[in-house]
Amino acid sequence: MALTFIQAAQQVLESHGKPLRVEEIWQQIQEQRLCNTEGKTPEATLSTELLRASLGVAVSKPRAIRPFHRREDGTFGLVAWLPEAQQIALNTALNTPEGGRYGLPLLSEDEKRNLSRERPEPDLMVIDEPVRAEVMRPRSSHPRYTREELLADTGLPPEQLDGWLRILERKRQVILQGPPGTGKTFLAARLAKLLLSETHGQVETLQFHPAYAYEDFIQGIRPKVVKGALSYKLLPGRFVRFCRKAEELDPAPCVLILDELNRANLPRVFGELMYLLEYRDQSVPLAAGGRPLRIPRNVTVIGTMNTADRSIARMDHALRRRFAFLRLRPDYDVLQQHLDRAGLPAASLLEVLRDVNRLIEDPNYELGISFFMGSELREHLPDIWECEIEPYLEEFFYDQPKKMEPFRWRDLARTRLKDWS
Repeated sequence: MALTFIQAAQQVLESHGKPLRVEEIWQQIQEQRLCNTEGKTPEATLSTELLRASLGVAVSKPRAIRPFHRREDGTFGLVAWLPEAQQIALNTALNTPEGGRYGLPLLSEDEKRNLSRERPEPDLMVIDEPVRAEVMRPRSSHPRYTREELLADTGLPPEQLDGWLRILERKRQVILQGPPGTGKTFLAARLAKLLLSETHGQVETLQFHPAYAYEDFIQGIRPKVVKGALSYKLLPGRFVRFCRKAEELDPAPCVLILDELNRANLPRVFGELMYLLEYRDQSVPLAAGGRPLRIPRNVTVIGTMNTADRSIARMDHALRRRFAFLRLRPDYDVLQQHLDRAGLPAASLLEVLRDVNRLIEDPNYELGISFFMGSELREHLPDIWECEIEPYLEEFFYDQPKKMEPFRWRDLARTRLKDWS
């Protein structure tokens, strides 16, 4: 006789002897063929059923026995009833905004009413560790990080930062663009750190490249070997998985950083996301089927774009208008403050850097200051200049090589930068 999903989940957990994620439980149910799952309930339904069982929700029985417990890390474990354990008020989670993290909106109104009336008496222990009283309350997983700390870390003018934060709050999808060395990725990480300060949200960074595809980002069919047999499954991509997790964490902020996104073929990679970036309150069915995709309200997307990369021309107007663009330029004042604090000769280096950028005559290709923001710069400057800056200038002036000759390190070290030697 086929088992119910809950019976099958209980059998899987008993055999493993430790808590498992819903996906792991579901995989074991399928591999062991404990239920007839073909064409029926997917992981989401199993998750809801486990949640119902872990909360003790039953429309006909307000005090149903809970065979499962959901832990803080999202895994489910079997419950052992102990005499004198701490009481957990589950209805607290129902009546707080954070309750959405635990899937409570999936329950019916009758089930919610039952849960509100219920005050469990016994207390629980998961097989491998005790349940604490605060288990149903999301904790702040990100440390405190303030606006003032971000200003100190980046050197941004306060009014510029405040304006960018207003744009982030309104648009929720921005691109930091600028030439190499202007700190785009560093600033994106610091903005994410500020948005996630003292929350239990998530941040993830994706590095785009020319081979990145729709199948990696949204969803695609991937080979999978189960018990020696090769099969092909429709699997969610990184963005879809990020959004599913963000739904669980709502209302906590979730930040996705797309680094050097212009290196990929964006219209092909984004697919249905092109529509959702403009209509954030809508959902769309995906091309290969599966659950419709929606960008949760708590998701912020921060992209970075190197304006010196010629592939930037592939970013069409339709995609550009879906983002707000925040331009970064070399900030010589920040570099001077850094060099002054380190006791290094700032004037000569800044003069050379300004002259190089005047020679380039294109703000999209200027040299940024991050080349010179590291420690022990006096020792490393010759290597930085010869191995990083000169190759960049050689590429830019490939048809006018004589233009860059005055900016070879061998000449600068004897003349304009001799105080660095």
